[in-house]
Amino acid sequence: MGTVHHSSSVLALAVAVLLSACAPTCERTCRKLDSCAADGSTVTRIECESTCTALLQSFARDDDEIRKESFAAHRRCVVSASCDEIDDGVCYDETLYAF
Repeated sequence: MGTVHHSSSVLALAVAVLLSACAPTCERTCRKLDSCAADGSTVTRIECESTCTALLQSFARDDDEIRKESFAAHRRCVVSASCDEIDDGVCYDETLYAF
């Protein structure tokens, strides 16, 4: 019985690690940014999702693993950070935004 319980625990841990590594979708990321946007924001959620999707496609097409992973980390950060942290630039990544 101890082996079955141990195997279940290992499987559960592996699934948790894999799920935590998945980056949020563009829709979820942009929904969070939209909820944090100050009045008068000029970027709509549709524009955000369109730009996000285009970036994902560009990184996949160019096989740019470094920027692809940086963008995934950026989306994870945006979804998990508070609006104040986002405003303070906690999710800024110079790999993605060199300006």
